[in-house]
Amino acid sequence: MLSSTSAVRFGLYAQSVDGLGLDGVSLQALRDHRANVAALGQGIREALERARNQGLSAFAPDTGTLQVLSVSSSALRDLFTSVLEAPYSKADEAPDVPDYGAWTLAEWSEAEETLAIEQARLDSMLPPGLGGGPQHARGRWYVNGEPFTMAELFLTVRLGNVGNIDQALASDLNTLIANTELARSVMAVMSDMMRRRDKREAEAADAGASNPHYIAILDFTPFVESAGLTLDYLQRLALQFKGASSVLAAVCAEVQQNSGATIVSSNYDDALTELQSMFDSINSQNDIKKLRVDSLHNNRMNMLQGLSDYLSGVQQQAQIAERNL
Repeated sequence: MLSSTSAVRFGLYAQSVDGLGLDGVSLQALRDHRANVAALGQGIREALERARNQGLSAFAPDTGTLQVLSVSSSALRDLFTSVLEAPYSKADEAPDVPDYGAWTLAEWSEAEETLAIEQARLDSMLPPGLGGGPQHARGRWYVNGEPFTMAELFLTVRLGNVGNIDQALASDLNTLIANTELARSVMAVMSDMMRRRDKREAEAADAGASNPHYIAILDFTPFVESAGLTLDYLQRLALQFKGASSVLAAVCAEVQQNSGATIVSSNYDDALTELQSMFDSINSQNDIKKLRVDSLHNNRMNMLQGLSDYLSGVQQQAQIAERNL
């Protein structure tokens, strides 16, 4: 989960991880700075080992005990000032930083921990393909350069999951609404055509004709338009539903070319049959969507209940800790 989810501070809302979207120059500068931080941290660990072996209890930054050959002097000065908030040498003293001097081994250990945390923060600002994503160092989590407690990160990921479910629910509900409207339109066209077929068949029987003929401008086009559809859209829908063999699509194409075209009885009947099958198919899709909506809704409720239970547990732990202080 953590490899595919990131977060921003406002609202603890989860988003997909893709780094901070830095351009090439800024990304390289970030990676160079991160490499310098890592090198200084490694240098401090090696310096601490040398100091213990030599029996030293303290040493200054710019003495031979600390050796970071891969980082320039100017970059070291910048790291000490910006990350460790201390002067690298006597010449780097300034009103807003502590006085230059030797650091105890404990202070150097604290400095190494600060650099480890800074490295995790910088790593979290990179895209996953470059080693980015959520990072953990010395009991702290970082996402996109922002610090998170475990509780905040848990809430962030879970709220992100709830947000994803909300989006899926909205999409499925919109599909349900659209399908319902389409089914209503198809039903309207079909109902009008069935009534007109009954009328034309009765007229043909009275006239002694074997099969009725249908005039598009009277027996088809008005029904499509009154249902809120167009001939072009119904044609594309029929092709999508049945393919090139669709009689309904052929009827729509013919009528678009000649609004007064005559539709033979067999084509009229086949078009009606296709409309009925299309109506049934749309309803079947809606039934499947309804099951998915129910499942998503249940998952959403379970997640919200889990969040509520988790927050209650955190609150109880905080109250216990307060009583024990």
